[in-house]
Amino acid sequence: MRAGATPMRATMTTGQWMILLALVAVAALVAGGLVASPPRAEAQTGAASSVGGGSAGGGGEIFAVAGQISRETYGLYLLDNRNGTICVYEYAPGTGKLTLAAARSFIYDRQLDSYNTEPTPQDVAKLVAKARRLREVTPE
Repeated sequence: MRAGATPMRATMTTGQWMILLALVAVAALVAGGLVASPPRAEAQTGAASSVGGGSAGGGGEIFAVAGQISRETYGLYLLDNRNGTICVYEYAPGTGKLTLAAARSFIYDRQLDSYNTEPTPQDVAKLVAKARRLREVTPE
């Protein structure tokens, strides 16, 4: 620990403690089987199984990530693979409340090729084609 640094426990704010508590609750739900857990190998058949067939790699259905939303607010982000939704819960130290800040489905979002991005996928395809043509031209 560097000089002047304080232990983590002493510097954690109420918001950070609330988020940590929420993450522990989600972990307890996973351990209790109320929220899908990652797939595990079955000893007899050697096949993998997953509750609900989640598709984000680990097979789980709900993922929770804590993070700071603004200078004085902290949040808990929940990603539900089964329903294709994301929810953001915000803890405001001033009010001491945890509230739902935003929720939306990302099912249709995933079907977009491009939205509010630069360069567009079409522009990138043109650049790649141009680069390939340049590579094919060899100096004499």
